[in-house]
Amino acid sequence: MNGNLHKRILLGFLIGAIAAFSAPQHAVADRSPLVMEGKTSLYQRVLTRPGTPLVENPGEEADANAEPLPPLTPLYVYKRVDLNGRTWFEVGRANQGPTDGWLNADRTVEWKQAMTLAFTNPAGRKQTLFFREYDALQNLVEADRPDAKAAGLRSTALSGEVPANFPVVTVEPDTYIDLSENFYLLPILDFDETYFASGFTTQLVKVAAVNADEEAGFAVPEAPSRPAAIETDSVQAPAPASEPVTTIPDVDPAEVLSRVHNDYSAGVVFVIDTTTSMDPYIDRVREAVKLMYRQLAQSKYGGKIDFGLIGYRDNLTAAPDLEYLTRVYANLGEASTEEEFFDRVRGAAAAKASSKGFDEDAFAGISSALNEIEWGKYQGKWVVLITDAGARSGSDPLSSTRLGPVEINSLAEEQGIMLSTLHLLTEAGVSNHEHAKLQYQLLTRMPGANETLYHGVEAGDVQQFTSFVETIAQSIALQVEVASDGRLIEIRDEALAEAQAEVSRRRDELRKQAAEEARNRAEQAETAAQKAEAQAAEAEAQYQEDLAEFQRQVMLAGRAMQLAYLGREAGTQAPSFFEAWAADRDLENPALATFDVRVLLSRNQLSDLTLALRTILETAERTRMTPRDFFSQLQTAAALLSRTPDQVGSVKRLAQVGIIGEYLEDLPYRSRILEVTEDDWLSWGFDRQREFLDELRQKIELYERLSDEVTLWVALDGGRIPGDAVYPVSLSSLP
Repeated sequence: MNGNLHKRILLGFLIGAIAAFSAPQHAVADRSPLVMEGKTSLYQRVLTRPGTPLVENPGEEADANAEPLPPLTPLYVYKRVDLNGRTWFEVGRANQGPTDGWLNADRTVEWKQAMTLAFTNPAGRKQTLFFREYDALQNLVEADRPDAKAAGLRSTALSGEVPANFPVVTVEPDTYIDLSENFYLLPILDFDETYFASGFTTQLVKVAAVNADEEAGFAVPEAPSRPAAIETDSVQAPAPASEPVTTIPDVDPAEVLSRVHNDYSAGVVFVIDTTTSMDPYIDRVREAVKLMYRQLAQSKYGGKIDFGLIGYRDNLTAAPDLEYLTRVYANLGEASTEEEFFDRVRGAAAAKASSKGFDEDAFAGISSALNEIEWGKYQGKWVVLITDAGARSGSDPLSSTRLGPVEINSLAEEQGIMLSTLHLLTEAGVSNHEHAKLQYQLLTRMPGANETLYHGVEAGDVQQFTSFVETIAQSIALQVEVASDGRLIEIRDEALAEAQAEVSRRRDELRKQAAEEARNRAEQAETAAQKAEAQAAEAEAQYQEDLAEFQRQVMLAGRAMQLAYLGREAGTQAPSFFEAWAADRDLENPALATFDVRVLLSRNQLSDLTLALRTILETAERTRMTPRDFFSQLQTAAALLSRTPDQVGSVKRLAQVGIIGEYLEDLPYRSRILEVTEDDWLSWGFDRQREFLDELRQKIELYERLSDEVTLWVALDGGRIPGDAVYPVSLSSLP
């Protein structure tokens, strides 16, 4: 390997792989690509290797000055021709003719499932290792101590002393690139499932990628060995005679951050339940926000953090006297003076009328924060939900969003917004607590991490609640200061201890009077109350532990957003090509995901998926009183939705409705919805069936919102066919 690799190894991404290219339109009439073997609607696709130009006719040599296609350009295959012992493909960027030209099959990689990877934010985990050979990665995963061995390999790769035949091809960058901000392809060519010795399951994925050295010549690593049970028809380029050259620039995230830190700012929006039971907490939030505002306004970085405030209540049809469902009291950066800001938040007060039931429409408040707040200029984006009640989920007839917590979390992730919840565990809501806790843990799960930004405040204690509000605000303020000094937020033990001490000091300054009163009460305690004092001390210790853990999570989320910002500002370059194997779980902590597996669905495919799910839902609703008719009626619907209705037999499972099964059946997961059989349906009780249909409704609502969000869609064909624009849908969002 080249010596520059020994300084610093970073995986480069192909941001420009979707750039338009100029090519002759080889055929005039509209045509369709070849269909994959065993499918009826999925077309054959390939990805280009670096340095691959198009030619007019099979067997021709490209002109010396012909411009090659960008590496990893996705192309449809319209025709295959064998000529003089070589295979040639007639290809096009769109799935309807005219085509664009011909290229040699050796210059392509077969892409069967249009699957691609998005890195999870690396803030809380180690950088992913990419292996030349399948066996080397599998042996590491199944070893007794994969964590120690992975750490050793990573250390060697980054040390500058890399031995010959080193198994690691490259290492994930330590910055983060947001797929929704900068579309890139990290295509999955193959996958296999295996297990850690600890019992965790992981998918081993074979990916195609590009390195970040424009000057490196084209070099393909040796084809990775693979288990006999996995076969592939993809055409591999001949292995090079010598070790492939991999040159990657030395990029220091902190150095890049120091150049761009002046732009880093944060926005914090409190979304508050303003129903009757919340009155004392609304006052506390208002006061805490005012104190933070005043402190920050006077500080060195006061202009780099803004607060917003949204109130939410409940369905007005069910309770008209509530006055509003949601209301933006203060948008980020909207108030030009302190007085104007205070005038805005002063209006946030509890409702005089009661809502219907204990749950409120919290997701309406979150949706308002996602859609009505001006987030454009902020790199740190925080929404803090404060409530004492559960949320109306998508299945609730009084829900305004028709979405569940998982779907709301997905929408927030697309915008780079961190969701946090302070849940007041008041006596009035005891029967509601567990239900609400599960909702808010799903709502606030951090992408790729087995952690959430949820905290329950025991007994709704007002003082503890105030501490958590102040901890959030001061931790975010500290993060802005760290970024503004050109440093990365650290979550190592010593750095976290320093941050916790600093936030604690700031919090204590705000609460001197309350602390003094608490000490006075402790000094006045009588001997007869010693047992109660011991219990209180134990509770206080637990509270302090919870508070410290909560701050660690807030700092972790802040680091994730800072790395995302850094990735956007630093950028990456392309393009020498490699294929390698990686695990989708952290080798040192398998509880953490390294990748979010995505499926590139076109607008038309997402529309097909939505239509099929809606058909299933409507048929199920129509046959609720006669459940044995459900699958028999689906047979007619399946024939209507199929492109080959004469081939549709009896429907045995839901995946046979329409063509959605073809999109999903070869993916590395089992569908919770589409694998349902008639026996499953008939064995379920009424409540289980209702749960299932509620999940369908929420998926349909999510897909419709994604379809309507114009900025998410990427035209890989240059915009030739609008319905062929793609969006990388996460596996977790599929049915």
